[in-house]
Amino acid sequence: MLSANDIFTNLKNNPKYKTICKTDIYNFPKPFYKNISAVKAIVLGADPSNSQGKTFDYVFGLEESENSQYFKPILSNLTYFKLNLSNIYVQNLCPNYFTFETSKNKFYCEIATKYWLPKLREELDKLFSSSIPVFATAWKVIEVTAPASKNYKRNKLQIYKNAVIFKDTMLNRPVISLFRGGHGYYNLEKPEYKKYISSIIRFLKILNS
Repeated sequence: MLSANDIFTNLKNNPKYKTICKTDIYNFPKPFYKNISAVKAIVLGADPSNSQGKTFDYVFGLEESENSQYFKPILSNLTYFKLNLSNIYVQNLCPNYFTFETSKNKFYCEIATKYWLPKLREELDKLFSSSIPVFATAWKVIEVTAPASKNYKRNKLQIYKNAVIFKDTMLNRPVISLFRGGHGYYNLEKPEYKKYISSIIRFLKILNS
């Protein structure tokens, strides 16, 4: 498997994608974890691009730990599953910076699937058993990693209402939706998400049994 820098070189040398990649940044954010042997779940973001043009030492700006403004909403939702910064592994599907944020990047899924998905799968397989699930924080991450998600593209909320867990995935491990965006729309403290929370908790208990 090629290194991340070699993959990025191939990506930015493709004329189709060159203009949407920030080609001068090779220092990608590092994955965040505290104790690899204590990891109970993987939290997967899309990429480090942001409207402020910031660069990070760790994914989601987690060099600031629980004070990261980009990770706070995710961390709040993770607490419902007894997950915290001490027992998660946080990574991005695409480690490189783009000139557009994920939602505005029309080539995101194409690039993620062709260039970065095999690299991520290899990384996770080396570190964790296939019973360690992935919590995906963005819709496009779900699109790339879980083929069955196409059934929910026009009504993403059905994933929560029906407590859908994607088990047949491109990462060879369960993928669970834990969307970050929507200006609080997916905040799990809302009463309508109680069924989703309880279903995920039951599933995690089965995985750990």
